[in-house]
Amino acid sequence: MTPTVSAATAKLVLKAWQGERYGVQVYSGLAETREVPEHARKLTALVQLERLMLARLDVLLEELGISADLGGIEVEGARDIEAQSATPWNALLRWISADAALALDDYLRLDQMSVTWAASQREVALAVIQHERAIINFCTKELAGEIDALREVEQLTQTLGE
Repeated sequence: MTPTVSAATAKLVLKAWQGERYGVQVYSGLAETREVPEHARKLTALVQLERLMLARLDVLLEELGISADLGGIEVEGARDIEAQSATPWNALLRWISADAALALDDYLRLDQMSVTWAASQREVALAVIQHERAIINFCTKELAGEIDALREVEQLTQTLGE
């Protein structure tokens, strides 16, 4: 069953999809610029999470009858890679966390918007929220020097990959 979605819901789901495309592009590009291999590895772990989330959103867009539209995210992504490529690690983490927090503020509405959707569709909507929280938590833990900073990202990656 395809639920009827409002224009506002369609716009938000599309924004989430665009955000995943942006995340794959930017985290990949930034991983390539890192001189510390461990930093590149951690950004690559974020890319894996973004790719899996994007794949889930690809299906959701189709199921909800929402047309994929990149808008200007590729240009924005290229600009942000260039702007952040030389940013020191801790400042980069603060930038990533702030970006994810802005996205999370928007995506929290998906919880209520998806209550009438099929279980698999609602699961994707809730995963959008969960994955932004995982990125924020990674940044917070990494900045605090915790050795298992990526744990939540890796667990969610594994869950989404199943």
